[in-house]
Amino acid sequence: MRFNWKDHRKNLVDEYNNMPDHWTVRDNFVDYFNDKYGLNLTASQIDNQVSNIRKRQPEFTLKDRTNIPNKAKKQIVKEVIKEIFPADYEAQNKVILNQHKQIQKISASQDIFMRTMSTQILKLKPYDWNIKPPKKIKKTDIKAHSLCNTHLLLSDIHNGVNIKFQDVMGLSEYTPEICEERLNILADKVIQFHQSDMEIYGLNKLVIAKLGDMMEGTNVYPGQAFTVVMHELEQWRNTAELLCKFLIKMCNEFNEVEVFAIPGNHGWGSTKKGNAEGFLADSFLYEFIYALTKEIPNLKMYISDCPRMLVQHGGENFVYSHGNESRGYNGIPFYGLARVAQRLPNLLRHVVDHYIHAHFHTASNLNDGEIIGNGCFPGGSNLSVNKMSVASRPSQKQFYFGKRGIFNESNIYLADKPELIPDDSGIFTPYNSSTRKIDEIQNQIINSRGEER
Repeated sequence: MRFNWKDHRKNLVDEYNNMPDHWTVRDNFVDYFNDKYGLNLTASQIDNQVSNIRKRQPEFTLKDRTNIPNKAKKQIVKEVIKEIFPADYEAQNKVILNQHKQIQKISASQDIFMRTMSTQILKLKPYDWNIKPPKKIKKTDIKAHSLCNTHLLLSDIHNGVNIKFQDVMGLSEYTPEICEERLNILADKVIQFHQSDMEIYGLNKLVIAKLGDMMEGTNVYPGQAFTVVMHELEQWRNTAELLCKFLIKMCNEFNEVEVFAIPGNHGWGSTKKGNAEGFLADSFLYEFIYALTKEIPNLKMYISDCPRMLVQHGGENFVYSHGNESRGYNGIPFYGLARVAQRLPNLLRHVVDHYIHAHFHTASNLNDGEIIGNGCFPGGSNLSVNKMSVASRPSQKQFYFGKRGIFNESNIYLADKPELIPDDSGIFTPYNSSTRKIDEIQNQIINSRGEER
């Protein structure tokens, strides 16, 4: 039944003309008019009646609300904002604008840096590594039921940091030189495993999952800058050189090498203000390594654009992730990791057989291979020892994979287990290091004066 406007037409005109400038019929006026006069009209009915009054009933004068000047519109917006926000709106607005300008400035500088780095990477020419892949082993040559592959997890190298033993209760020590030494140990042990087991399982292919945090970076946590001994670009160059040498050894040992590279959460420019999209140190590092090694005939490298990578090996699905999406409180977040693993199949619309992660610096295996965590290169750090009371033994994880799934899982240890030994005073942990340093400086001064005389 059509609504009779006879009794409400004048009310409509009066209320319409007195409506605040920032109101609209559909968003504000219709509810107000219905509530005041006890009606149940729609916005379309009100719009049609307003249009009818303008065209056919000149005795009523309706306010023109379509040509409000721009300045008036801006003033209306300001008035509305002042109604919503506190009285110090002007001061808050300036703060917000300044923050926005800072973010734009950071984003612009990071964009320039990314373009510069990308240009330099494109200019790189791959080296002639002169690699001759070893002969491929056939199924008839092995003793096992089927050919298998080696999988190596490589992560949390943190090259560029300097961990002093006196800062971590004598439980660890780590420098760029120790980093290189441990990477060589890892390469030797992978080769040793391969040579001892290749006649049984074949092991023609090596799958390397690079799970991030290859470099230490800067500004990831408070006080980190005091532990870094390499500039960000020097970290980038040195780490690329070390990892290229590692890949060369693997390509000379295995008939085929595949690398799946995931970025971590460490890296340059990682401030509290955030980063522009794609501004990740590990990603640039992987691109640099790819540019230098892309001519190697038995090497394939896949660099993920996302924090996670879904890959199929032998009919089973692996999700590679750095692992920082799960929050850890003084240790491995078992329940957090389990929740992530449970949600991944629904998120990705695929069965996830193995969730492979790093980040927590502790080798682990949950639910019989469903969730596998990698170790780290440094062991204990200032953050882990003094804040989290954790100092893991430096290690990286390796396992074999075939038709029957994962087996022969190994934690390849890169250093001896830390052991504290008491001195003659019965003290286990380092002490008086500052005093000894002062004595050394004083002796140097005395000796230099003696030489001058």
